[in-house]
Amino acid sequence: FASTLPRVPGLTFTGGTAIATYGPYRDYNKNHNIFVNVTKLVGNHSFKFGVDYNHYNKTENNAGANAGSFAFTNGNLPTGSKAQ
Repeated sequence: FASTLPRVPGLTFTGGTAIATYGPYRDYNKNHNIFVNVTKLVGNHSFKFGVDYNHYNKTENNAGANAGSFAFTNGNLPTGSKAQ
């Protein structure tokens, strides 16, 4: 998914240090429901009919993973350098 919200990507450094991001979370879900119920009495009998239609539209962003992530290691330091 494309990044839809402005935030810093997740960063991981050698030794397990990390900067993680999350949110803001957007949840734009819509539920469309239509129903009809009919009852007909004929003498001592009752007839009941009904129809139900439900359409659920789920559109939400991926709050934890759509900003990208980068990992940095100290494996390519020049000779004589010290990792911090």
